[in-house]
Formats: sequence, structure tokens, C-alpha cells
Amino acid sequence: MKKRLFSCIATVAAMLVLGSVTVLAAPANRFDDVLEDAWYVEDINYVIQNNLMNGMSDTFFGPDDLMTRGQFVAMLGRLAGVEDASITDPQKTVFNDVNATDYYASHVAGIDETSFAPNANVTREQMAALVARFSKLSRVYLPTEASNFADDAFIADYAREAVYGMKSVGILQGVGDNYFAPRGYTSRAAAAKVVRCYMEYEPVDTAVISI
Repeated sequence: MKKRLFSCIATVAAMLVLGSVTVLAAPANRFDDVLEDAWYVEDINYVIQNNLMNGMSDTFFGPDDLMTRGQFVAMLGRLAGVEDASITDPQKTVFNDVNATDYYASHVAGIDETSFAPNANVTREQMAALVARFSKLSRVYLPTEASNFADDAFIADYAREAVYGMKSVGILQGVGDNYFAPRGYTSRAAAAKVVRCYMEYEPVDTAVISI
């Protein structure tokens, strides 16, 4: 796998349940709204090549559009090899706001809640918690790190360990001036970067995030 610059760990993740991820020819240039020199081009190429994300249409990716909870969970489900739900293969769901044929239904089924809010924008702390829980289920370990964001008091208890665990290995960073903005939203391009960084993280510790 091609090494990643930016803040990612420059190695291939040894993810037992995910299988291998193949890097193919760059496809992002087919989208009219993805500029060749944009900071996220490699990230979008990565998620498109590996069938983790789709464009908003055949010609638009929507890099600056906000990522929804349904979209983000579907991306994690695809990492685990779970196919999207469809009209021909509806999925049983426990959520009153998730239809059996919604593409993300197969990725959110089984969570012990009654409402998933799939069309709500995923927050940065939610994204951290979702990736950390997925990581734990995948037996991919993340270290922990002491609290140091200036807005640490605003990070939800359920997400704090996940936020600092991913920060410590460069998967997810702050927004500047030592702030994390836990309740801020994430663009589709930024979510693509987080997933790519996660896939290129190679665990070197045995301490799992206990979420």
C-alpha cells in the first residue's frame, strides 16, 4: 500500500477482519467538483478505489458536503465487507427511522436503540467513537493519551478516550489552537481522510480503547 504523508502512520494496517485493500488507478478526476490539486484528492481516490464511498452522482463527489451518520456507518460497514442493503435484499432493522431497504440498513442493524438519526450530520466526537468501536471489534488496537485539548470539558464522556486515542496516532487531529471542536461536523472529504489514515495505521501497542 502506498505510504501516506500528512499526519498518518506510514504503514499498512494489519486488520484481520477487513482483508486486503487494493489500490487502483486514480478515479477522482471523473468528478467535476474534485480539483486535481485539492488536499483531499488522494483520500477521495482511496475511498473510491476501495468501494468505501460513492459520489453524490456520477460527476459530483460532494467533498465539502457534510457527512451524515448513515453515510459514515455505511463506510465502516463496507470496510468490514458488509454489503449495502437494497430493495432486493432488505435488512431487518431495530430503528424506527431506518427503512429495511436503505443502503445503510445492513450496516446499522443490531444496535440496541430505537432511533439512529441516519440523516443527521455526524459530529467529530461521534466519528471518533464510531471508529474506535469499530477498531475494537476488528481487534485493531489504539493507544490512549492524556487529555490536553483546550475544549476537553466539552468532549462527551463516551467519546473522550476515542478522541485522544486516535489523536495520539495521527488518525484524527484538532481544528487549530489546541481545540478539537467535538460537536463540529465533518465534511465528506475529511471523513475520507480519517478512514484512509485509519487503514494505514499499524498498531504497535496492545492497549485497546475500552468503549
